Parts: sequence; C-alpha cells; structure tokens
Amino acid sequence: MRPQDDLYRNVNGTWLRTYQLPPDKVSYSTFSEVSDRIEGQLRQVIDDIHNPDRLVHSPAAPIQPAAVRISASASPVISATRAGG
Repeated sequence: MRPQDDLYRNVNGTWLRTYQLPPDKVSYSTFSEVSDRIEGQLRQVIDDIHNPDRLVHSPAAPIQPAAVRISASASPVISATRAGG
C-alpha cells in the first residue's frame, strides 16, 4: 500500500493486523496496562506476606518483621492492627 493511497493503513497496518485486544477488556489503554501490572505486583506482595520466607527477595521485604508477627498470630486482623498495618 502506498502512503498516498491510505496513510492511516500505511502507518498502522501491521498493528491493525496483529494486535489482539485482551478478551476480558472492551478497551485497552496505557492506563489499563499500568493498572494490570500494579494489580499483579500487589498480588505478589500479598502472596509473599502469607509466606514470610519469600519476603527476603520480594518488593515487600521492608515489611517482613510485621508479616512474620502476623503469620505467627492466631488472629491476623488483631496482629495487623498491633503491627501498625
């Protein structure tokens, strides 16, 4: 396709042919991508809190002492409150 015939398709043709919209989305933007990444990171932090041994190499490492106290407690809600969380 020549640019003078259809500039839009000439510039965006490959993307239009190859892009797959995620099946659970009706639209997808940079903000959606950032939101999905942050959600994944938060899930990792929450999973790591439930397994304090993995916290050493986790983004949640700074909260390891509080996570250990919470995990050792019979009541995580009360321990989280006492730990300042």
